Amino acid sequence: MKTKTFPLILALLLGLTLTTAAHAQDDAQSWGTHVLRVATPPGKRPTIADFARTFLTQHPDPLNNAILSKLDGRDPQLGKCELQYILDAPNGYLKYSFHDNRCNQTDYPAMEMCYWRTNSGRCLIAVNGNNYMGNINLIFYDYNPATGRMTPLPEPPFKDFHDDIREFIVQLPRKGKDIHMEGWSDEGGPSPLTLRWDGLGGFTLVDAAERYRQPAAGPCKNCQFPATFKTRFGKSDIYPDFFKSIGKSDEPIPLYNGPGGSAIRQIRPKNTCYDITVEKVQTGRAYINYAAMSEDPSLEPSYDHAWVDCSSLYVLLHSKHETVATPLFAEPTRTSRPIQTIKNEYVDTSRIRPFPWQLLEVREGWLKVRHPHTNVTGWIESRFADSDFVQ
Repeated sequence: MKTKTFPLILALLLGLTLTTAAHAQDDAQSWGTHVLRVATPPGKRPTIADFARTFLTQHPDPLNNAILSKLDGRDPQLGKCELQYILDAPNGYLKYSFHDNRCNQTDYPAMEMCYWRTNSGRCLIAVNGNNYMGNINLIFYDYNPATGRMTPLPEPPFKDFHDDIREFIVQLPRKGKDIHMEGWSDEGGPSPLTLRWDGLGGFTLVDAAERYRQPAAGPCKNCQFPATFKTRFGKSDIYPDFFKSIGKSDEPIPLYNGPGGSAIRQIRPKNTCYDITVEKVQTGRAYINYAAMSEDPSLEPSYDHAWVDCSSLYVLLHSKHETVATPLFAEPTRTSRPIQTIKNEYVDTSRIRPFPWQLLEVREGWLKVRHPHTNVTGWIESRFADSDFVQ
């Protein structure tokens, strides 16, 4: 208790994985849709076990039914499934899951429940579910001791929160009062954050002003992200064949000896694939580490460094998360107006690759890009720049 204070085969396999995971996610969408009455012994305050029984009874499935059996002192009949279970009644905390999150060919989330007492004497109850890709649902109930009812909150009790919660592994507190969130992946996931309990029934994001601060224009000395030249990409969303050069890919790209220096040579990408990493940006030019890639895997690429105009580079924007699209904003901050979401684009049934956006400007953690076909322009977090694509 918290006191006051690809290839087609790959696509098919992925589809099978998502189908089994969808069962638990679909069930999660029904959480928090009903007012629930909590049964407690006369003269006693409800415990985490009482709140849990109320929720679990409303949402029966093999995992929840197993926990109900445990709470009632019975041994659940699990077959080949292995249950993990933590009940910390003094701290008002419950955590449970199947051992490998998979039972009888169905994926189940790792579940948590806890509650906080507010200064008004009510309780805020949280029910949280994560899977391997992040949070599938986090809901809150307001418990009124006068009526004995848990009422779902229509909105999360967060202040200053502008991230997508599906990209986080949410951790409810077993000790303490704050909620902690970790990015679902070290590659392409958001940075961690903490929601601090305010004692009044809500939370405030720690260091929100710094997290959503717009980075200033100027040199970007730590801007590591992958990029590409406009190789084989035309003016439409239709991808050409591997060996076909199209559009402006034959135009020479000048290489400079410094951010304000003169051109020292040119390269013509044509239908050559380049591995490019942007290392820093200054005065509209990017310092890149690049190499032409051979179709012969036995040949080691020869890397070199040079300065190029930012507009000579293109970025492939791709969310590695299965359910989260890539958001494009009017300004380089998540508090800005969203322009559109960039979905992973499918070329055909055998090839999947992101579409290239032209690079216009770089700031710490953010890229200003333009779609070469629609001319839509906006800002996107540099963590969505992807090098894992089919050439």
